[in-house]
Amino acid sequence: MKFFKKKEDTKSLEVSIIGGPLARFSIPKDMEIDKNLKFALIKIEGEEKPIYVKVRGISEKEAKTKLISIFPCDDKELIKLLRNIAYGILFEEKIRDIRIVDIELDKEKGVIKFTFTADKRYDLSKIAPIIAKNLHLHVEFKQKGTRDYARELGGIGRCGRVLCCETWLKDIPPITIDMARKQYIFTAPENLTGICGRLLCCLRFELNVYEELSKGMPEIGREIFTEKGVARVEDINIFKREYKLTFEDGSEEWIKIEDH
Repeated sequence: MKFFKKKEDTKSLEVSIIGGPLARFSIPKDMEIDKNLKFALIKIEGEEKPIYVKVRGISEKEAKTKLISIFPCDDKELIKLLRNIAYGILFEEKIRDIRIVDIELDKEKGVIKFTFTADKRYDLSKIAPIIAKNLHLHVEFKQKGTRDYARELGGIGRCGRVLCCETWLKDIPPITIDMARKQYIFTAPENLTGICGRLLCCLRFELNVYEELSKGMPEIGREIFTEKGVARVEDINIFKREYKLTFEDGSEEWIKIEDH
């Protein structure tokens, strides 16, 4: 490992404080600093907590504040800090529905890439320079669809099997809430969504069967005039070809449709 020792004309360590400004700290005569160190955790005179910094190099300029110690920082903790600062700036810019799902940090090139998901499309080209100024890194954003992210992540669906999008579903089709209505699935929205947070893909694949079996069946909520009076369609069982009527007096009756 290469080190450069402090020479007589070496005065200070120049850094960019993560989330802060540029700074300079005087180096003790007996301190050695790794020449290849890109990011570090330092302690300085007058501060109790350590500071994350990007190392810019050794300067001959004087510095008022003394450097007490310097260590390579843990990459996971560094990335966590960078992510939190990015989230904070996005929050200040009132962009609050973004979820960062992946981070790539290239310390050699000074580039950080954020992959995120969101309910709508975002152009963060104007926000990236603001975040870059605070992180002292070139910042890139890439948006990924929640379904595509779920496919990469993998998992088990509500049916107990491996996700369709992970195994065989190449092109993910558009899914609408109307498909759930046509399949008589009137449950809470969370019961209609997969691990991606979007409507279940199987709502589309089973739709044709429900549409075929629903032919000739009345719609739920429809009022029907019968010999007993006006009744309302309260429920449907397409597999038995039956529908339930509720009459004005509160009585109920299942009516079977005879197919010819």
